Amino acid sequence: MKAVRLDDYNTAPVIRDIATPEIGPEDVLVRVGAAALNPLDIKLQSGVLQGYFPLEFRYTVGSDLAGMIEEVGANVSGWQK
Repeated sequence: MKAVRLDDYNTAPVIRDIATPEIGPEDVLVRVGAAALNPLDIKLQSGVLQGYFPLEFRYTVGSDLAGMIEEVGANVSGWQK
């Protein structure tokens, strides 16, 4: 799968091939059909919110998305494949 990743604060995002993530019991895996960057993503990338939202790098950018649910964790309710 493809993901937009950050290697550090204040660096350009890079599109990378990554492995499909394993989900945990509280997670939902979504096959993304469309995604967008929003002002929060830009602030996270710049490091201006580092004190409030510290990132672990390589960080996957993009909190706005639309797609189909592929898998749900064992403890997830209200969402289904």
